[in-house]
Amino acid sequence: MLYWVILISMFCANMFGVILHFTHRSRTGSLMLHLFSAVNESTWEHLKLAFIPMLFISFIQYFILKGEYLNVLEGNLYGILLVLILIPLLYYSVRLFLKREVLFVSILIFILSVILGYVLIYFFISSNISYIGELYSLLSLIFLFLLFSFFTFFPPKMFLFKDPISGRYGHIK
Repeated sequence: MLYWVILISMFCANMFGVILHFTHRSRTGSLMLHLFSAVNESTWEHLKLAFIPMLFISFIQYFILKGEYLNVLEGNLYGILLVLILIPLLYYSVRLFLKREVLFVSILIFILSVILGYVLIYFFISSNISYIGELYSLLSLIFLFLLFSFFTFFPPKMFLFKDPISGRYGHIK
């Protein structure tokens, strides 16, 4: 059953990540919408497009798998962290090599990163490996959500948070 849960999760995370990408164009959208979706084209907001679906899916997985596995949230935490590292690492490496952004390649990087994140999640959950436990994993996931929420509206003036199209940072008021 774990195999199918991970496979469906992988598909849904990629699908919802793509759907949430287009909500930043809705300037009339509610502030609540922008907590869960991109507000611009910055790398940080693209990380949120992977994080938010994976976060919600991890809680669904927890309720489906909690009787059989003891490390569902912990496995998801590690998989999410891998995705949050891979997306900028691969994106900026490819961009440095190609000297420009190629949309198709950027989309593939997103999809590949999510797939690799779920491969890691599958490995951890199926192996029943636990280092920090479910409580600390839950607290870490909540902390990451709060971090994404805060930086949506109060981003630091760093390249990761800069919208390459508008040159602005964070949510445009």
